Amino acid sequence: MSNRSKNVSECGMRRLNGAKSAAAQVLPSHYEHTSRKHCLTLTSPFEWQTLLLFLLMFSQGLSASDLGPVNKKWKMNLTETPAVLTTPFACVAYYVPREPRRVLVLASGYPWDDGTASTEQLRTYTLHDVERWRAFADRNHVLIVAPCFGSNHFAGYRELRGNPITPDTFLNMLIDGPVSERVPVAGGRFSLHGHSAGAQFSARYLVAHPERLEAVVLSAPSTYPFPKMDVPWPYGEGVEANNFGAWGAPVTGALSESNRPSPKGWVRAATSVPLTVIVGSQDRETRPPAPGNFGVSRLDRGIAWVREMQGLAKQNHCASTVRFRLAKGISHDETAMMIPAQSVLEELWRPGELKDRCSEPID
Repeated sequence: MSNRSKNVSECGMRRLNGAKSAAAQVLPSHYEHTSRKHCLTLTSPFEWQTLLLFLLMFSQGLSASDLGPVNKKWKMNLTETPAVLTTPFACVAYYVPREPRRVLVLASGYPWDDGTASTEQLRTYTLHDVERWRAFADRNHVLIVAPCFGSNHFAGYRELRGNPITPDTFLNMLIDGPVSERVPVAGGRFSLHGHSAGAQFSARYLVAHPERLEAVVLSAPSTYPFPKMDVPWPYGEGVEANNFGAWGAPVTGALSESNRPSPKGWVRAATSVPLTVIVGSQDRETRPPAPGNFGVSRLDRGIAWVREMQGLAKQNHCASTVRFRLAKGISHDETAMMIPAQSVLEELWRPGELKDRCSEPID
């Protein structure tokens, strides 16, 4: 064998072994190691899709950032009821109304305190969430998209972590692929609503990708990314200090596609994205400590973050697009919080509301 052929063969074997290793990380429950060989036992079409995707990536020398063409095969059908799209990374609940004019992404809450939700539980919960928003979608001609975040590839979605790609990368692939086919007028921009854990994801997506967002509603997250350089990401603008998630548990997987967002992301989020934080007046439960997050309850932290973002806008001589709304008489109830969230979105979508207020300097 020539040296060139030998090098090509060795390169191919390294990529194949890399594919096996990566697949083992994302399919741990079906991976066995023996003294003789590595064995992958695949039992579902989803798992086969994942392995084939890895094989394609490594055979071509691709990374997660090269996955753009994959999303062109994902299709959202026009149905009379909410449906589910299956991808190699996560399922996606969605609803396509008649004549959709804009896009709303729902980042649902995560009501499993022990963090043990199965893929099927997440699928059922997310699909039910889309069903609750169906009348709103029909009334406003809004295509609803709700990724099933919270397990497998996206267990660390609150902090924009994932494996082999991050949840923000996955969401961008959805928007640029099947969603834009249904609503081309959106131009890749969309509105985002997140509740609780989903609002933590949404707040961090906001500062990482403000240019993609038409409007944002954050419903009672426990933690926020504060505009503070002395606070490490994902709780601030600083360099990440460790590898631990929101609850102190080790987190594995890739960082956001943008790694730590640029401080400019916070400025743009505070001055050019119509954004409302909603917290129930009864949502006063003490939350676990989080670096840089002022206060002990969701209510305390929501007020503190809005003030910090408004102050950031003022420092940059711009009017702030960030607002706070108190949901009177409501605790941490996702269904109850949906009503004020829908009201805020309809307000933000009124003609003249969606504009870049950085052109309005603060005196």
